[in-house]
Amino acid sequence: MEINKLSDSLKDDLESLNLMECKIAHQWLTGRIRLLKQPHGKSVRELNLSKRAVTTLLNSKLLTVRDIEIFGMENIHILRGAGSKVLAEISQAMNK
Repeated sequence: MEINKLSDSLKDDLESLNLMECKIAHQWLTGRIRLLKQPHGKSVRELNLSKRAVTTLLNSKLLTVRDIEIFGMENIHILRGAGSKVLAEISQAMNK
């Protein structure tokens, strides 16, 4: 995609970002691109996760890949039952 296809207001907004804001925008855009590439309706049961990881997600009403993306991987650690192993497992599955 060419930068010329972006609206002038979006270009102005992007050009006004400092380095830290650019890094945050990059992280968000990377996640957004990943979300757009994945089938939104894919069930967490289809991610080949352990029973504990699936239960943790389902009990938190995170039923699909889209739900996890909207909730944000950075927030998974706050879920009841999401210890370091479950977090690593979910992260690995979401990055495939």
